[in-house]
Amino acid sequence: MDNWRDNTIWFEQIPDNLQAYLNLKEDKFNEVELENIEYLTLWHHKKNKLGNFVGIPENLLYLELNWSNLKDFIGIEKMNKLKRLELHYCTKLQNDTGLSGVSDTLEHYILNNQENSYQMKNYSL
Repeated sequence: MDNWRDNTIWFEQIPDNLQAYLNLKEDKFNEVELENIEYLTLWHHKKNKLGNFVGIPENLLYLELNWSNLKDFIGIEKMNKLKRLELHYCTKLQNDTGLSGVSDTLEHYILNNQENSYQMKNYSL
């Protein structure tokens, strides 16, 4: 966590083998290549038929989802080391169901959903 100061992550100080940035409209998701990643940024993540977080490494410290279609957080509990979760323009998000599964480790939760945050009636963090 030496890369975290004052709520800021200094990505340039994180070794390349511990971080990944994938635009899933352009890049192919490869679970094997990502198994040791601790910092993951995903663009255009789509919910799998098997669940929201299927294939995403379990040992993540940081997960950022941009334009994801997830509706809730069911399945996130497998990420029992997750310290920071950022969601940007995940406009399908309806509630926080499942988020309590990482409540013991989660330190930072950032929700940037200006388009739909007023519609999230079942949200209770």
